[in-house]
Amino acid sequence: MNEFKWADGFDNGSIRDQLIFLKKFNINPNKFVYQLEDDSLDLNAVNIEDLKQEFPNATIVTQSSKSHRSTSCVQDELEEIEVDEEEDIFMAGEWQSAIIRIYDNEIIYYIDPDGVLIWYHNQDPEEAVKRVLKFIPLKTIKPKEAEIKLVAYNQEYYTIDSKIQPTNLNIDENYNDDIKPVLEDIKKFLNERKSGLILLRGVIGTGKTNLIRHLVTTFPKNYILVTNALASHLASPEFISFMLDHRNSVFILEDCEQILMSREQTVGGAIANILNMSDGLMSDIFNVKFICTFNADINKIDEAILRKGRCFANYEFKPLCREKTKALLEKLNIHKDDPQPMTLAEIYNYSDEDCTQQSTKKIGF
Repeated sequence: MNEFKWADGFDNGSIRDQLIFLKKFNINPNKFVYQLEDDSLDLNAVNIEDLKQEFPNATIVTQSSKSHRSTSCVQDELEEIEVDEEEDIFMAGEWQSAIIRIYDNEIIYYIDPDGVLIWYHNQDPEEAVKRVLKFIPLKTIKPKEAEIKLVAYNQEYYTIDSKIQPTNLNIDENYNDDIKPVLEDIKKFLNERKSGLILLRGVIGTGKTNLIRHLVTTFPKNYILVTNALASHLASPEFISFMLDHRNSVFILEDCEQILMSREQTVGGAIANILNMSDGLMSDIFNVKFICTFNADINKIDEAILRKGRCFANYEFKPLCREKTKALLEKLNIHKDDPQPMTLAEIYNYSDEDCTQQSTKKIGF
């Protein structure tokens, strides 16, 4: 359950209920707001008869006309759309069929998809909100396929629109705790108008690709995948022209250690172009970001790649710690008394003669 919090705002449409409370009970009420952060309430799934049994002496009102579309006192902003009087309400990014008000003894509930506002007197507001929320399920949001462009070459460079299957990746279960602040830094950087690099490194099977899949499907941007076969083409003048047509994009380069290695160890202009586009004059023109994955030792990577102001995230994926390895194995019905740290690939493909069940789910490649 989301954290309860007081709020001074959220007054759109709430003054009416405050005046009703004042007139009916001759008391100036307190106000309490419970706002959901990421989820939304599924008001379509509410059984009004259950609410009537819980609040037998209350008046329960549901509203679904245009005139109530702007009365949300829980959500900061509503999109104004011209609709017919009988159409539904547009809130929380989609059409909803109801706002629910409950008028009970010395308490008034205002419920919309983004949370609950109550006017009350002499009651525990947290318990009051819990009382009503047990009848209102969270809206089930089906993951959607994410779009990503694949770079191809046939006399010239072009992109192919592709789909990435949604993931239900649990970060807490599948990664060590030190990834959380890095993931926040990555999301912040992706939202900024800056060029730069994100480096994701580690041994095979630790979840680098799956984290990228998670980002692509949950954090929409203009992602462009450059295959390993074409990565060296970043040195090509034609590829630079291609990138000019895809400014403000996020280029994904997997297993690209060959083009990131120290210029003393490799020959080619790909790394020079990456350096220039991530933190040179060209960065102002292109405004592109690179997400690079590799397995090589960080000491083999060109030092200029790691420079502050160019590299905004540099995370090493390691096998899960013992505690998380044990917890994930047990979740998969695999019992091992004292497991050593294991990679995600080892965990999800684990089997031995003592196991009665082997998972076929793949992760971390």
